[in-house]
Amino acid sequence: MIAAMADAEDTDRIAPPGSIGRIEPCPILLVEDDASARDFLAEALRLHGHEVDAVGSCLQAREKLASGLYSSILLDVVLPDTSGIFLYYGIKARWPDLVSRVIFMTGAIERHPHLGVLRQAERPVLLKPIRFSEVLQAIREVSGGISQTRRTRSLTSNEPG
Repeated sequence: MIAAMADAEDTDRIAPPGSIGRIEPCPILLVEDDASARDFLAEALRLHGHEVDAVGSCLQAREKLASGLYSSILLDVVLPDTSGIFLYYGIKARWPDLVSRVIFMTGAIERHPHLGVLRQAERPVLLKPIRFSEVLQAIREVSGGISQTRRTRSLTSNEPG
């Protein structure tokens, strides 16, 4: 769950646009199976000027990744159709230029079955409940170089599919 949903009185958790430091608006892929958390986070990011594609499964995420380029990929580790870890490996194999843009989201990490993989990936990991300021900070860290306008993959690229 995104912490902002639980405590609307905490201004750090639902910060108005511009109050947590400036982040250049950018295209973001949000992969979260919890519909209420996904909708809330997507809307909060849009209020900050970001273009957000929000999906609830790895299959939907793969479809979006095949046609778009994202400055950040917020990836839940536990998803209904397969693990977000498997999607991460798919990104690494098919779209290696996007690996550095992955931000994992998960619950209790100490007992997490993929703890070793998460450490080895050396990607930011946001622990649920997540503060919105943490999301913005992670996006700031990984999103350099892609402007607000979505860039699509070239049909002449060497990607399969």
